[in-house]
Amino acid sequence: MYTYKMSAPIDSRRAIEFAIAPLSVVDDQNRNANLAKSLDLSKSIDVDGIISKLKLVKSPAEIAYMEQAGKIVDRAMRIARLSVAPGARECDVAAAVMHASCTGTSEFPGHASRIYPTMPTGRPATAPHLKWTDASYAMIVRPFLN
Repeated sequence: MYTYKMSAPIDSRRAIEFAIAPLSVVDDQNRNANLAKSLDLSKSIDVDGIISKLKLVKSPAEIAYMEQAGKIVDRAMRIARLSVAPGARECDVAAAVMHASCTGTSEFPGHASRIYPTMPTGRPATAPHLKWTDASYAMIVRPFLN
């Protein structure tokens, strides 16, 4: 059960964006019903799409962080490509990628990813988000790097 508390004055207007994932009608109609009961939606403003548009505007600091992240990912992917070889175990390649992601570059540190690296080949590559195994790459392959 979700409880919504508003600290805005009673005569103020509220802006609600129902299209975002946590409030999406297709996601959870019960949650929206609870929100509607908790608020007087007669004074609300429909702002669907505004947050998405605001996220497109990046500050210089955000752009710098994105460029740093890109350099870290480039390095991790380069290490992944160099690590995949006949006889290399998937788990060792994954460890190398995770190490590169965490250590970053000489300019700035990396960070642990919320999503672990996946590098399946062959038939397993058709399934999403598989963890690595201790299987060795049999020949020079092009794994799906995710």
